[in-house]
Amino acid sequence: MELKFEDYNFYIKPAVTDMRKGSRGLAIIVQNEMKIKPFSESVFLFCGRSKRTIKAIVWDKNGWFVVINSNNIGPNLLFIHYYDSLHRTII
Repeated sequence: MELKFEDYNFYIKPAVTDMRKGSRGLAIIVQNEMKIKPFSESVFLFCGRSKRTIKAIVWDKNGWFVVINSNNIGPNLLFIHYYDSLHRTII
């Protein structure tokens, strides 16, 4: 599998997301709350309540690719506080 991320859009879901949700549950959030097609060439980022865990989902035409990053030793991810609406972000 090869993903060329320079061709992808990046979206951050504002507010807290339940990190127990899997890729299908997160795709429903993308479709219903963010009003974006989850099967587009996009990376969707979600943040947990503690703001120490980030989950990303990407559709690669064969299934969901899920990445989870948990920061257990550093400070909280403060940049998440500034997103009170959906923004297109390029990483």
